[in-house]
Amino acid sequence: MSFFFPGEPSAQNDSPKPQPSAPRLMEVLGPYLDPVILQVLNSDSPKPKSSAETDPVKTFKDANLRKVLVAAAQAPLPLEAPKTDLCFSWLAFYLEGAVLAAEESVQQLWGCLLANEIHDPGAVSKRTLQFLKTMDPWEVEAFAEFAAFSFNFESGWHFMIENELAHREMWSYGREIDMTQHWIDIGLLAPEVSVLESTKLRGLRMSYRKKKSWALSIAEHDQGESFLYRKFTALGQQLSDGLRLKVFTGFARNLVKSLNETSKISFEELDMEAS
Repeated sequence: MSFFFPGEPSAQNDSPKPQPSAPRLMEVLGPYLDPVILQVLNSDSPKPKSSAETDPVKTFKDANLRKVLVAAAQAPLPLEAPKTDLCFSWLAFYLEGAVLAAEESVQQLWGCLLANEIHDPGAVSKRTLQFLKTMDPWEVEAFAEFAAFSFNFESGWHFMIENELAHREMWSYGREIDMTQHWIDIGLLAPEVSVLESTKLRGLRMSYRKKKSWALSIAEHDQGESFLYRKFTALGQQLSDGLRLKVFTGFARNLVKSLNETSKISFEELDMEAS
């Protein structure tokens, strides 16, 4: 079955990026997508010629899909091959939204979500895809800016540190970035703030963009503040895993330094290469 047909090629970037996932995408999507659409994943293939008779709506969708596929192809390959195949019904549902992604930031997110699902089937729910279809482009860009200030537990789950220090550090990069309430209102952030209990600290680590990592333990002084954090919801987690987040190591370094001075928890920085 083929969902899409030849149309106008998408605009090509003058400086194409490496496409490590292109062979895997062609293998998985080959039975379902028109070969002309998939040519965008093969830099040696000739560009399809335009046609004056082409339906403009189909041309629009084909061009969007090509750009989404390029974004997906730029995702790194996983260390291990997936144990299950991509679900056909998921792909059909995905394509309904991906062809409507007209802005670059939105196309990149759709592309990364496709790569995530192909490399790890079940990683991205249909509910997340449906939600993304309803997001405005400015929301995608604003959430990417906001999520850049999140940390991760070893499980990979994103969370925001919730105290005045964390908000002030974020505000130093732009007060407009802190749209916490909006993300709570639309379901990307948990409405409740959690407290990290000392009983859960054994062996616990947190990291920032795979650049810095800390082992957490009870601080020698017990008069400090509790460690408060707000988790991303399942929707927020899956979307943030598909975003290309900026790295603000100065933010992470300054915040953790302040937490070490004021919190009941001690943060010991780890050697990322050794860990």
